[in-house]
Amino acid sequence: MAASIRKPLAVVALAALLAAVGGTGSAQEPASAYRAGLNIARQRDYPNPHCFAQIFARHARPHQDARRGHWVATASRAYQGELWSRCRISR
Repeated sequence: MAASIRKPLAVVALAALLAAVGGTGSAQEPASAYRAGLNIARQRDYPNPHCFAQIFARHARPHQDARRGHWVATASRAYQGELWSRCRISR
């Protein structure tokens, strides 16, 4: 009876481990987009680079050329409006 309880626990533990490992990759993506936005804001001398980086990270997607660390945020009305309303940045 004890062996039958251990098997499901092992399966649950393995599933939790795989979820944690898989989750680290997706958790790093927003941080990478934030860092990319911070670099862009600093290059453009925006007055509040952290504000820009937060909004950029929300709207950014990995570039289609699949280069590591290359992020793009399409200049949509929502993106530009949020930049202006929260950061007073006009692009």
